[in-house]
Amino acid sequence: MSLSKFNNHYFELTLLSMGLLSPLLLILNVFFSFFEGRFFLVLIIIVLAFIKLVIMLLYSDKYVVGFYPALLLSFFSLLVLLKFLPFLSADYFAINALLMEFKPVLILFSSFIILCGVSADRSSIYRCIYIISISLSVLFILDSLVSSYIAGNLKRATHTGEINYEAMILLVSICFLLNRDKAFDWRLLLVVLGIMATMSRTAVITLTLIFFISNRFSFSLKLLVASLSVSVFFASAYSRGLSPLDIESIDRFWMWTLALEIFETDLFRSVFIGYSPYTSLPAVAIPDQLAWMQSHFMGGKGDVGIYPFMLHSFWLRVTATWGVMATILIVAYLISLMLRRGGLVTSMSIVILLQGMTMGVFYISHAGMFLALLFIYELRKTYGFRANRNNTNF
Repeated sequence: MSLSKFNNHYFELTLLSMGLLSPLLLILNVFFSFFEGRFFLVLIIIVLAFIKLVIMLLYSDKYVVGFYPALLLSFFSLLVLLKFLPFLSADYFAINALLMEFKPVLILFSSFIILCGVSADRSSIYRCIYIISISLSVLFILDSLVSSYIAGNLKRATHTGEINYEAMILLVSICFLLNRDKAFDWRLLLVVLGIMATMSRTAVITLTLIFFISNRFSFSLKLLVASLSVSVFFASAYSRGLSPLDIESIDRFWMWTLALEIFETDLFRSVFIGYSPYTSLPAVAIPDQLAWMQSHFMGGKGDVGIYPFMLHSFWLRVTATWGVMATILIVAYLISLMLRRGGLVTSMSIVILLQGMTMGVFYISHAGMFLALLFIYELRKTYGFRANRNNTNF
């Protein structure tokens, strides 16, 4: 096998592992509990990146990384080292909190490693995305239908444990499918219905915006998707006993309220340097609507404080760990990409911006890795990343 083919196939294998295998493992774990939480998925990422890194070291003369990407990675690695190293005296809970905040670093670094030497041919990537998106969509639709039939009322798909994360995988897939398909065929319809079956309110809002910025479909079709999304938005709230228009019934609203109150306690740290990821954030009164966090996250350890990973939102966690300025820089970068590139990069940037309001995005093991791989793959065209030097066999 040529080195070029290996790189491409390994990239496809990683996509399938993150987009399809990981959700299937989560479903099996609901019934059999053969691994603890989602850290098993992090282990899969580490193993995949390590194997590729070994191949790169063995064939180091065949890979081209480039001076500027290498310099950027080195600078970023130094920042990470300074931020995460001083934890030797921390207790178990603090180390666990630190590792939770370290996941985006692991995901981005692993994505760069796995993408080294991958060619720009999209045909095989689209094949993987079709397999992942259609399989997950069928699974979620069936899950929702069976659960609704058993319960006697409308139920969302839930058997992956946290369906909102898998909804993000389908959103990223939609970005690619809309970029390729000129007609609204059965595959696109199936994926749209798969997203609807998750009843993720942030996902259906994001889906509507992605459709509206696309220039491939008629306004009537966009309006139909928007109407369906609004219906699912209301149905999702009612099915969980929530008021769809009462923002105070949404736990993410209270997380933002809590975070903003925390950030106000020390404006200098909040704006410029952030807080240590392995120590609790400044103490403030926790709203009654978030009282469940005490038992859910702390595992019976009592009140050990609020840590960044408890805030869920990607933007809140980045702000808590790195400061407001870091968050502004990331948002400004995404907006600049949307203005300069358009198309696929724009729709994927919208996914990051909107999903980041309520979810961890790059803090989510498998879904974050899936997004990072495809997002960085597209960005390579902007910064001139190249594949391996030649087609050497091994």
